[in-house]
Amino acid sequence: MMKTVWTDEEDKILVETILRNVSKGSTAQKAFEEVAAKLKKKKSICSCRWYKFLKPKFLSELHLARKQRYELKYKNS
Repeated sequence: MMKTVWTDEEDKILVETILRNVSKGSTAQKAFEEVAAKLKKKKSICSCRWYKFLKPKFLSELHLARKQRYELKYKNS
């Protein structure tokens, strides 16, 4: 099994894309698709990177993105 090496820049792209998608009411799955296409990696590799390595480091930012999504949803209701 080949290990996929991630650069700091690729991690940044993944994190920013997920947080943007979540805050605007989209899903992490859509973000994985977007990042996979951009970085020419498999969607499953992006998902694994997020859930195993990055999400634990960005829980407060993810919470804020979810809060923004909630506010956006109910502000427009």
